[in-house]
Amino acid sequence: MPRISKYPAAGAAAGTDELVANQSGTTRKLTVTQLRNGLQPSSGALTALAGVTGTGVMRRTGADAFTAGPLPLGQIEQGGAASGQVLKWNGTAWAPAADATGGGGFTGDFGGGQASNYLVSVTESSATAMTLAAGQSGTTMRLTAGSTVTVTLPAALPVGFNVTFMQAGAGQVQFVTAAGATLVNRSGHVRTAGQHAMVSVIVGANTGGAAAIWTLSGDTVA
Repeated sequence: MPRISKYPAAGAAAGTDELVANQSGTTRKLTVTQLRNGLQPSSGALTALAGVTGTGVMRRTGADAFTAGPLPLGQIEQGGAASGQVLKWNGTAWAPAADATGGGGFTGDFGGGQASNYLVSVTESSATAMTLAAGQSGTTMRLTAGSTVTVTLPAALPVGFNVTFMQAGAGQVQFVTAAGATLVNRSGHVRTAGQHAMVSVIVGANTGGAAAIWTLSGDTVA
């Protein structure tokens, strides 16, 4: 009997092409379609390849079944990623990496562009004593107390930290410094001039981060 290697190679096989096979001791013929069907997983077919498009991939939906469609997140392998990491392009390949986190705030240059249609954050308080703290920078405080309001200026707030005050009540707003801090004003003033006065305080310098120099400006008196 001639060896298989002596026969010329077949061209593209059609589904109706026939082959010879032994089934349980009996020689039978089977078609290419029958052979393909017999090689597929018992619980699902691989025929969904034709349905793969630019928005779909082959995805596993059961023990052996595959179908075309979006890839469920639950089927993505961990791939060495640790908790909190995200997928980033490292210049060569996609790989797990730490997520970018900001320290809060915004630093930028508008390049002379105009800022419009925005609102200033205004916080209202009837307290007669308060100490400025991180997170309040850039805000406006409307103080409604009927007696003097004492505002303490800490020594450790960063350069650029600023707050605007509105004396909405009868109580003048008086500024005092915590240990290590300094308050300066061109006229030596330390308080608002009266009801409806507006003033601002800003840290203009802070050598070593614990010696803030605050400048007071606006409608002030000694």
